[in-house]
Amino acid sequence: MRSSYCSGLLLSAMAFGYVDSSSASGIVVDAASEPVYWECNGCTILGVEGTASIHGIGTHFVYDLPGNHFYRNACEPGGGGTVACNATEQRSGNPYLTFVNYRNLWLNNGQSEAFHPAYHLDIPSSAPRNPAGGPVDDGNINAYDTLTYPHSEHEVELALTSYFGTSVGIMEPKIDGVVYDYENGSMVVTVTFHDRSTRKYKLSRNSDGAFFPLANTAVDSSGNPLPESHPSNYQVYTFYGNPRGYDATNMTMLLSPSSLSQDVGGCTSERWDGEQLTCVHPF
Repeated sequence: MRSSYCSGLLLSAMAFGYVDSSSASGIVVDAASEPVYWECNGCTILGVEGTASIHGIGTHFVYDLPGNHFYRNACEPGGGGTVACNATEQRSGNPYLTFVNYRNLWLNNGQSEAFHPAYHLDIPSSAPRNPAGGPVDDGNINAYDTLTYPHSEHEVELALTSYFGTSVGIMEPKIDGVVYDYENGSMVVTVTFHDRSTRKYKLSRNSDGAFFPLANTAVDSSGNPLPESHPSNYQVYTFYGNPRGYDATNMTMLLSPSSLSQDVGGCTSERWDGEQLTCVHPF
């Protein structure tokens, strides 16, 4: 099962979805990569049954967070190729307990289904070494590495899936029924690397507990956004002197300027005009 930790609230939740993918007449939906629970806030019973019918023949669960209702819908072939559903409100059983846990998370998250946990990640890197054999940075994967080296990016994604996809602490929180299986649930994790650079990763709905990076969210340890393409407008990047001064070098490598006004070493800032990079020294 997929598992996770949301908004600092560790809750155990088990989710069981039921979809009939037989070849019976009527509408049949393959929900392999779809949510298990469908949202219908403030709906009447007819609205709940209508929501369930959209998803075809089988058993479908519909939830109402503000109203604190959770329904099991048995959907069968109706006349003329339609789907007829019968909704029954649930107050027990594993799917209902999943809803209770999810609703608690929703309440503790400001009644939002968009979860934004933070995660600190330290992974030794295999990035290029200097002539003396030492690392060109602090020796750990950072945001720049994830943009530049596919193996570093892969290690980060594996670490996120491993952490959020296995037990965390003694309460063993589970993603199922917390984010992944609810129609409007989403999770974006802000990863802070060893050097305090950051990048955001989103939980994918199409694969078990996998994460992918969000475009243009990487920030270096000096607070500069790391460009994934050449900015066409004027930009100023300021550096605050990490131990090896590598933020400025990394920015130069990403921008690949047509010309560089000065040696990048010791830059306190770099000015970008769309083609040329000007290094500003502290003296």
